[in-house]
Amino acid sequence: MYERRIRAYSSPEKVFVYFSSVKESKGKFYMSPGDLMRAIIPVLPPSESTTVRSGYLVGERNPGELECGPSEFFSMFDMDNDGKISFEEYNFIRTLITTSLESFVATFKMFDRNGDGIIDLAEFKKVMQLMREKNKEKIVRSGSYLPTRRSLDSSENNKLLKYLFGSDGKRVLQYQDFIQFLEELHNEILRLEFAHYDCKQLGSIPAQDFGSSIIASASMSYIRRYLTRVDALAEEPMFKNVRISFEDFNQFSKLRKQRKLLALSAYAVNGIHGLSKEDFQWAASKVCQVELSDAAVDVIFFIFDKNGDGKLSLAEFLGVQDLREITGVDPLQTGVMHIFRCMWNCAKENCG
Repeated sequence: MYERRIRAYSSPEKVFVYFSSVKESKGKFYMSPGDLMRAIIPVLPPSESTTVRSGYLVGERNPGELECGPSEFFSMFDMDNDGKISFEEYNFIRTLITTSLESFVATFKMFDRNGDGIIDLAEFKKVMQLMREKNKEKIVRSGSYLPTRRSLDSSENNKLLKYLFGSDGKRVLQYQDFIQFLEELHNEILRLEFAHYDCKQLGSIPAQDFGSSIIASASMSYIRRYLTRVDALAEEPMFKNVRISFEDFNQFSKLRKQRKLLALSAYAVNGIHGLSKEDFQWAASKVCQVELSDAAVDVIFFIFDKNGDGKLSLAEFLGVQDLREITGVDPLQTGVMHIFRCMWNCAKENCG
């Protein structure tokens, strides 16, 4: 829970120092790719490990380390092969990860005046500044920490920019290349999250850890209740030998990004009051184009079927997923939960 507060209410500099595992003699901190993932994505301790890489601040004891393994993606632009991520690079990646693709597309097109799908380094820096300002507004609305001007205006002279624009900064960036880069970045963060739970490197994770990944972003008011359900997975005989593959993990991530469609399809099949497993899998497959295994669906329903009636509590499920995808904003005020509540009110009026 302490790490949740660090992410939500601390300055980018403090978050960076807390999660960094590399400290040089001159007092400069660096992150590994695994550190970067944990600084951005809430994760819980993997059930199959007794050692967890937790963060710590200057003067605190280093509690141990759990590696996610090497990252081929980050090695592509690690020109000096040191495997280290600086604060400027962390802040840059953090902005990329926490900004929606739609926002980047719209802002990119603002600077692409001639419509040729190309921008230069100077224009890209303006895009990044606008994205930071937008994230700043989200932080202010949520009551979280307001970044200092330094954290917003930090130097962008980092490995990623050299990878995108060349060492001299004169290469131009194609729109489609940037979109592909963003998708690869998101996929790598997801892979690192899976690797965090796959600490034995088996290529699969226990049902309990899949459950942990689903509820790790839940609000502080409800997280303990969800943790109780996740812990119960380990005691449930039907889940004793169940393991979730990366493909299932990836498919669930895709479903999370399609949660608005899921909410609308639930409304269409009168699932506003709860979805059966059959309807849930139908909506995921036919509407969201996501194929979830029976095992993955069983885990989801075990956690979010709060009444034990065989139906998914869609409001709770979508609320938790909104928190994962919308950084620093109350999901009850924005995102899919706003849509869902409108549909709920409409359904009540029609029933009345």
